[in-house]
Amino acid sequence: MKTNFTIFLCAAVIAAASISCSDDESISEADGLTSLINVTDEAPGTNCPNGGLLIETGLDTNRDEVLDSSEVTSSKFVCNGEEGGATDASKTFLVISGDLTNEEVQAVLDSETGANTQVVRIQNTTTVTDVDLSGFTELVELVVTNNGDLQTLKAPELTSIFGAFDITSNDQLQRVEFPVLESALGVTGISIVGDKIESVDFSAIQRGKLFIESEEEVSFKFPVNIPEVSLDLILGNPTLDLPIVQIDELDVSTEVTKELSFPSLERVNEINFFDAGLTSLSLPSLSFIGSSLEIDFHQQLTTFSLPSLTSLGDDGGAISLNSNSFNTATVDLILSQLAAIDPPFSEWEIYLRQSTAAPPSAQGETDAATIRANGNTVDVDVEIADTTD
Repeated sequence: MKTNFTIFLCAAVIAAASISCSDDESISEADGLTSLINVTDEAPGTNCPNGGLLIETGLDTNRDEVLDSSEVTSSKFVCNGEEGGATDASKTFLVISGDLTNEEVQAVLDSETGANTQVVRIQNTTTVTDVDLSGFTELVELVVTNNGDLQTLKAPELTSIFGAFDITSNDQLQRVEFPVLESALGVTGISIVGDKIESVDFSAIQRGKLFIESEEEVSFKFPVNIPEVSLDLILGNPTLDLPIVQIDELDVSTEVTKELSFPSLERVNEINFFDAGLTSLSLPSLSFIGSSLEIDFHQQLTTFSLPSLTSLGDDGGAISLNSNSFNTATVDLILSQLAAIDPPFSEWEIYLRQSTAAPPSAQGETDAATIRANGNTVDVDVEIADTTD
């Protein structure tokens, strides 16, 4: 079989310059900025007794195509004289693209990479269906994009990513498996986007941002306690039930996912359910909100409560439940649950105006007044006086 492919390899020692092994020297991010990498010599000293390399990554926020010191968001030393150090024969930077078989890609990975490899990009391949990144435990950057036939991507031993982690525009990708990955420290986190993704395994994740988008129903493997993880989901699941107990940020599109249940969720800093499609939401165990809860413009959502809520963040925040279809009884229930929090919270903004006016009852107004008296803002519908004779 005749194959046409391109493999860019960088040797381990690259002095005082951005890595430049192909025409694509940077990764474009969703906000229009680019991710850059610097590799510089590290003199013998505290960081590397025998010298080595300093690898830095970050976003080019001032768009000058240079990674300035103020833009560095992660760094890693690769030291001489250590196993997998800068004198290792494996390459620091690897780009694979073109008309390749699975066997050819695996042969390149087996022969040209090792503990010294810091950047892997697999992009624009045409016949590769499975990529196995066994053997990698840490990477500065992993980019897998525009691989038309790729179906499975796995890295069974990878524990950390320090920079860009981009898995996008792989039209046939179905399974993404990173079962021991603990941290994704790049400023933009992990981006996994594909129409056919149906299985995602991050069973050990503890730190980082995850953005996952698919038109299919997706099954997940996450730890239950992930207080340093932000999760942003746009899925084809009509219903979603995740057994998470603690998380930093949770954002879920409800354009397709109409019914949400988080039966075990107890602590969260930020929640946002967007795209105005919710019909059912259950947060029966939620006891702490750190800074915000946003559930707005879901006109098919008629009931909601926070039966276990006992505290809100000390630095203030917002609970926005505007333009849903709650009736007065639901508004009253939420106000009573907030007023009952002891010790009382302060410097929070509470929004409870509905798509059809649902002013609180007399008891609801009393509870709203209690919340205001503790140093908060409460915005609710008001009763319109009858002016007819």
